[in-house]
Amino acid sequence: MLKKFALLFGLLALAVIVGAIALYKPVRIFAPQFFGLTCVSEKLCIDDVGRLEEATELLEDARRFVSDELGSLKAELKVLFCGTRQCFANFADPAVAAQYYWGARTLLIGDRATPYIIRHELIHHWQNENFGGPNEALRLPMWFLEGMAYSLSNDPREVIPNAEANGQRTRFLEWQRTGGDWRTPPRQ
Repeated sequence: MLKKFALLFGLLALAVIVGAIALYKPVRIFAPQFFGLTCVSEKLCIDDVGRLEEATELLEDARRFVSDELGSLKAELKVLFCGTRQCFANFADPAVAAQYYWGARTLLIGDRATPYIIRHELIHHWQNENFGGPNEALRLPMWFLEGMAYSLSNDPREVIPNAEANGQRTRFLEWQRTGGDWRTPPRQ
């Protein structure tokens, strides 16, 4: 009887895990090699190893920029590079170009990611490290978190296509003009 119960429990647990992976794409970042990526190191996975040098250079340039402008990043993060929209869609909404997973300290970079978009996402990693981890940082106003990332990444777009993001950047810039300092975030 105990063996049957253990077997049933094991099958149920397996079904829950498989269901989570199938239905909730962000869980897939924990096993990217099952979704078309080759992990060339513990911290870097890519779908086309022939583009490894290009991907590494993009990431290093963004890291250097964030370190120079905001301060050093304290910890390495895991980076997943997708050179195709289909690869990116295996992990996230393909409507976005890149995504930072706060709790997992993982950065997903898609085929449409530009240097300033990668810098934007690395600024979120910097925020995560410097504003108290995801539990504290994500309590900060979204206009501050996103506005800071859009502004300090040197995003060249005068108007961001997403109206909400455009408003967040505008509010952040207004806050800065009235004496706000990004090193000391506002509280709600």
